Amino acid sequence: MASYTSHEEKDFEKFLQCKGAALVLLNVPVHTEIGIDMHSWTIGPKFKGINLIPPGLHFINYSAVSKYGETAPATGFFHYFEPNDVLVKVYQPATEEFKDESPEQTERVKINLQSLRGELGPYPSELWRRWVSLTQKIDRRHLESVLPLSGMVSSVPAMVPVDDPNSSSTSNSDARKRLKTHQSNCGNEASTSSSMEDSSPSQQNNANNSTLPLQTNKITTTMSIDEGKVPQSVCNDSCSSQRTFNKSSTPSTIIEDMEQCTSKSQITELNVAKMVQNPSHNELCSGQEKQMRSTAKRLINEGLPELVPVAGLDFRWYELPERTHKAGATPAYITAVCIDPTPILDDLIRHLGNEQWLLSELQLSFVVFLVGQSWAGWERWKRLIGLLCSAETLMLRAPHIYSDLMATLHYQIHEVPEDLFVDIVEQNNFLAASLAQLFFNIEDNVASLPALLVQRAQKFRTHLKLRFGWSFDFDDSDEDGPVVVELEQW
Repeated sequence: MASYTSHEEKDFEKFLQCKGAALVLLNVPVHTEIGIDMHSWTIGPKFKGINLIPPGLHFINYSAVSKYGETAPATGFFHYFEPNDVLVKVYQPATEEFKDESPEQTERVKINLQSLRGELGPYPSELWRRWVSLTQKIDRRHLESVLPLSGMVSSVPAMVPVDDPNSSSTSNSDARKRLKTHQSNCGNEASTSSSMEDSSPSQQNNANNSTLPLQTNKITTTMSIDEGKVPQSVCNDSCSSQRTFNKSSTPSTIIEDMEQCTSKSQITELNVAKMVQNPSHNELCSGQEKQMRSTAKRLINEGLPELVPVAGLDFRWYELPERTHKAGATPAYITAVCIDPTPILDDLIRHLGNEQWLLSELQLSFVVFLVGQSWAGWERWKRLIGLLCSAETLMLRAPHIYSDLMATLHYQIHEVPEDLFVDIVEQNNFLAASLAQLFFNIEDNVASLPALLVQRAQKFRTHLKLRFGWSFDFDDSDEDGPVVVELEQW
């Protein structure tokens, strides 16, 4: 990505001095992790917030740290800063949350803002372009329509029992839907259990962990603002700067760490009580399912309930159908939608009210995962990529969306560590497979598409091949195609 020239840097600094916003955070405990967009700090005793924030959309996140140095899961919120805006939040130790300050106190802070300048850290302007490239398509109205009702994005949402009145009705319904799906698919597990048992452990690990959460290039820095002095750079020699992604941690070690939590996380996806109440299914289910049932009995004895997110903490994404067709659809329609899922995206567009909001949702889901560390964002992003790359009819009808799609993906893949694709996802690389389908559709419709889209696709394809070694050369030999027999031969 291109960097600022010295002239542009000076102009940008002058602009921020005149129009930059400020975030004032009061009563924050020392050593709390505070972040904005792509950067975070472990704060010192003089920290009061961040200033020189460029106007626009930003994501503020924080993690409480215990007296033993243990860091709580990240929580954050989006905020649109207007020019010269001042946002004042006060930390609540009892709930470990930031709340809006009273209007009277907020006004006093604005009046005395100049006296706080020495205790406000500067926004890391060197990361501004990266953040804009990831969020420039996010529409404010769309953002407000899909965010959790609480307005907070939690990497690990608070959980309550499924029958608790505080549980999310959506999550409650989803939990019971998962149970129904599990019971209906239980017999199907038996047909695949033998092949899984015969496969190697490494193959099973790859199958079970093909959608592990990606590590990110988010930067963390220790910042202590003492004696009223603001550091010239938030990442200088006196700061301990490190990436959240540890390059010494290979994907295999990540898998080993997550395997310790697998059985517990799987149990929360099922209604434990009903699993135990249907012992007849044990003969039909795989060995893995039998082990889960055994664990379920133990959990029942310990009195552990099924848990779902607290109401107001889950995203309000428009629910995309699990199947590509509705009940009663003709075989011809089912085949057509499986090949080209444009009808599914058309349904989403009708709900959104604007086809450009497809890109807004794509960018939002990626950012929610990248900086909000939310699994919901990753799942949504993955599903949208698969649908968009296969929707040939939508591409022909709205080629401008696909031109912007490739630009969006170009910036997004720069935030993903390369070894993640090579060591974990390579066995089931959904992104490479989806892009291969997209490039094939473009090649197959060159005469009907704008030259700009075709050129951008070729450049993006070349870039992916150089960076990741992905090959998108299509074989026209048709070796695996159906054999056509002329009737005259018989």
